[in-house]
Amino acid sequence: MSTAELQTSSSTTDQAAKLKELTAEQKDQLNRVQEVFRGSPLPPTDPSAITLTLQARGERFAQHVDVATETLGFHTLNDHFAKGFKNYDTERSLAYISGSMGRLLNGPAKTATVFIEPEKHLMEFATAGSSFIGMLSRLADALEADILDADGAVLGAAELKDLGERINAGVRKKMQEHRAANTVVWPDGEARLYNGLSFTYDVLDAKGDWDHTVYFDAPPASRSQGRAIGLNMAAELMKFHKAHKRGFFWLGRVLEAAYEAKKADPRVKYNKPCVANVVDGFMEGIETFVQVGSRFTNVEWLNARINEAEQSYARDLAEKAEFAERMRNARAAAAAKRSAAAQGGSSK
Repeated sequence: MSTAELQTSSSTTDQAAKLKELTAEQKDQLNRVQEVFRGSPLPPTDPSAITLTLQARGERFAQHVDVATETLGFHTLNDHFAKGFKNYDTERSLAYISGSMGRLLNGPAKTATVFIEPEKHLMEFATAGSSFIGMLSRLADALEADILDADGAVLGAAELKDLGERINAGVRKKMQEHRAANTVVWPDGEARLYNGLSFTYDVLDAKGDWDHTVYFDAPPASRSQGRAIGLNMAAELMKFHKAHKRGFFWLGRVLEAAYEAKKADPRVKYNKPCVANVVDGFMEGIETFVQVGSRFTNVEWLNARINEAEQSYARDLAEKAEFAERMRNARAAAAAKRSAAAQGGSSK
């Protein structure tokens, strides 16, 4: 083997080794970059993937697909260079449409390919498949197009409804897998369902149904150890907000539980292990988030909500005053009626 061949072989081996070293997230980012440069979406990797085709019937299909998708509520996807249907919270896609990012349609003159991956990413609700098929049907109507299956057969209303249920089944399977992967049974038999934070979880009953939620589970710890544990809990919360567009719904409950935990286990001595030490570390992180967030939060956003709350309060006061006035008038009318009846009876 020549020196050049050896160098080429070595370079290829090095590249392959580097690719193996990439994390799943880094590989996903690399795929997105390649997708952008190629100008068309990556083919699906979900084994249960479904491929459909939008086939033109009339002239309206000649418009850019993104015009119609934007109007009908489809979203630009972060994990594909296309538009489609996604989990709004995590921004991971369920389905994506080729040629839907401001260019003319790919492939044949009047077709677009629809890729659906029911079991790849966690969705927010179990009927996401039916919702997507409903949106796709409206898109087909707007573009004067038929929806074809992988064999080229036109799908009617009944077939599309069945397809939506088929996608729902895949979505539910992913949800069940996620639930099983995040449910931990402790030695005492307690089953806990974790949803992104190690210190907040749902406790399940014997049937696997929700029983109650623990919002702030922290161990007693010394001053320095407790601070470290609490700051790590705050860091978890920060990472959760970065990974989820909707953020953590129950922060208020967490703060209330932390306050109650500190009251229930007060610090007696500086070095006494107690939950209060963990709470102090957690609150240190929360205070920092508030300070930093205050510098970047749009004041007009807050002013709008203050105005909304004040208007709501003013409406409440007006409604109470109106109700009180109606009651006074009703009592006065009743009293006048009784008085008139009494006077009529005495005149006889």
